[in-house]
Amino acid sequence: KMPHSLNIFLQQIELKLWDGCTIPINSDHKLFANSRNKLEDFQDAMLTSVTFRERSDYPSEAYSIGFHEMNGLPEIYINTKIYQNAQGDNKYHS
Repeated sequence: KMPHSLNIFLQQIELKLWDGCTIPINSDHKLFANSRNKLEDFQDAMLTSVTFRERSDYPSEAYSIGFHEMNGLPEIYINTKIYQNAQGDNKYHS
């Protein structure tokens, strides 16, 4: 059974919704892909966000991907290294 967030991400990839999006670095451990210039494409495909958030039991390893939604824009992040949250574990929400 495929996690919902992974299914949404793969649909976005298949439709090339992330092609041409910017990937600024804004922290010491994450790259963020911003969809600002393609928001209408995401809206037309009805893939602007996940329907619900999932708790991942997978560690936040280097190159793991998660959804980060702010200001109504679909965004993904890519971890560039193992990340431990304030609780000291390296699990994250997708």
